[in-house]
Amino acid sequence: MKQHIGVVQTTPDFQSELEVLAGGLQEGQPGMPSSILVQLFFSSDNLEWINQVTETVLTVMPEAIVVGATTDGEIANGKTLTNSTVFSISVFAKTTLRVVADTCLPGEELALGEGLRDQLLKQEQQISGVLFLATPLSINVSRLLDGLASGGINFPLFGGGAGDYAVMEHSLVIANRQTIDCGAVVVALVSDDLVIKEYTYSGWMPLTREMTITATRNDRVATEIDGRPAYDVYSGYLGIENDQQFFLNSLEFPFLVKRDNELLGRTPMKATEDGGIHFIADVKPGDKFRIGYGDPKEIIAHAKHARDELGEFCPEAIFLYTCCCRRFLMQNDVEMETLPFEEVAPTAGFYTYGEFLGKGSHISHYNSTMLVVGMREGEPKQPVTDNVIRQKPGADLAGNPDLYKNQHIRVVTQLIHFIETITTELEDRNRELMQLAVTDKLTGLFNRAKLDQVLDEEIVRHNRYGTEFCVIMADIDDFKMINDTFGHHKGDAALVAFSDILRHSIRVNDTAGRWGGEEFLIVLPHTPVDAAAQTAEKIRALVASGDYGEVKTVTASFGVLAHKPGETVDDLLLRADMALYAAKRKGRNAVVSL
Repeated sequence: MKQHIGVVQTTPDFQSELEVLAGGLQEGQPGMPSSILVQLFFSSDNLEWINQVTETVLTVMPEAIVVGATTDGEIANGKTLTNSTVFSISVFAKTTLRVVADTCLPGEELALGEGLRDQLLKQEQQISGVLFLATPLSINVSRLLDGLASGGINFPLFGGGAGDYAVMEHSLVIANRQTIDCGAVVVALVSDDLVIKEYTYSGWMPLTREMTITATRNDRVATEIDGRPAYDVYSGYLGIENDQQFFLNSLEFPFLVKRDNELLGRTPMKATEDGGIHFIADVKPGDKFRIGYGDPKEIIAHAKHARDELGEFCPEAIFLYTCCCRRFLMQNDVEMETLPFEEVAPTAGFYTYGEFLGKGSHISHYNSTMLVVGMREGEPKQPVTDNVIRQKPGADLAGNPDLYKNQHIRVVTQLIHFIETITTELEDRNRELMQLAVTDKLTGLFNRAKLDQVLDEEIVRHNRYGTEFCVIMADIDDFKMINDTFGHHKGDAALVAFSDILRHSIRVNDTAGRWGGEEFLIVLPHTPVDAAAQTAEKIRALVASGDYGEVKTVTASFGVLAHKPGETVDDLLLRADMALYAAKRKGRNAVVSL
């Protein structure tokens, strides 16, 4: 495999360069190349220019497969470029290519993904990997990827989403002479000899407390966060206005979403008029997230680690599909992330509106991520020590002889660490306060406020799903006599001992709390009344046989009942009191069910 990378200045000059390359394709190869893949990365969506460049390639190399995308920045030989057209020519000796491209309307993405998968799986020979390019501004690429992964694929799929230099209006993908503004392109790399290694990393760190997306629309619009308009998060934390600059102002502050043991970046496209946030990739109700910001030092460290990993792999070509926000964050230092890969192999790629990677039954749609893909045909062709240019000791940020160079990276890293520490401290304190707010100080059980909340939730659950639940109202018998005879400290000890018995006698999903004084309440979800009565009887027996020291004997009475359809909390508690006092009238140390 050979890799040729360059920048298109004019089509005549490009044609001359291609003709020279075409004439030398057999150099160092045992025979004619098996296939040629040309990737084109365009800064502009000017169709006339795109068609000229594409036609130039197909005129000089009619056997080539030509694919490409509009970008948010281009990468050639590890260097980041802007407002350019980059070409990457991969010449394979033992790999054949199959390209499939198709369009779809919004809402048809799942069907398109399934159709592309079916066409790929028709290939009887071994697929080593699939390059995937799509237009995330016009379609829901996450749904398309779900279709591609349905049924499972036994090869890696990788690639990026076409960009448009932060205009957020129109992006394109290209397949030979076909230009698509609403769809996708896949290239199957068919070979028994091609080896592919993928590597992803983020470098984005959480800044805020954890929040939850509570309502969405059309898979990509978060309408509510913690029950409030989603836009309030960016307005409240960052002061970002809902205007035409929203994307540029929020780009470096993605949501970091926890899902399926992954931390997925979710970059906002725009804020909607009704206070929602439209994202490039999918969001789901229940997604838990924090707003994040990139740590340049972390990003550079990840890049060096990935470079070293690929050095062990010894690729013959490297492709970078990296989120546009990384270029905005790193500014003039962005090549500190991209250029190290050129030390390993010729490196090309583009800044994306989404990065795609997966295998089996799941393909991830990333944002804010660097996706690195290395390829080679056959075994490594040279030792690692020759293939990787190791940096000299001290040739890193800390050892840079110019003490002022990259100083802003240090400042940003330190500020992120400071914010993360403050956020952690606040979250820990808030958790403590929230626990104190729902806990009875003496017994450690939940307090009445928490019990009220649990009862409300159980009634809502019953009204929605028809699930049954029971309550047990308990009262320590003759508690005033214990206080009067032995003192309040002994009475408190009896309350604590009784609470310990409750705590160890209920299930994980049950809730026990101190209702007030010597009265306690247990809520038992998904429980019929006979089972609740058995629990109450078990607790009664344990209390009656307990060791209370000087007090000697402590007993309790229990009222048990099931919630009735249509019954309010007040109605339920009134009946619970009736059951409890029926147990008292029965002679105490008893259980009565209604």
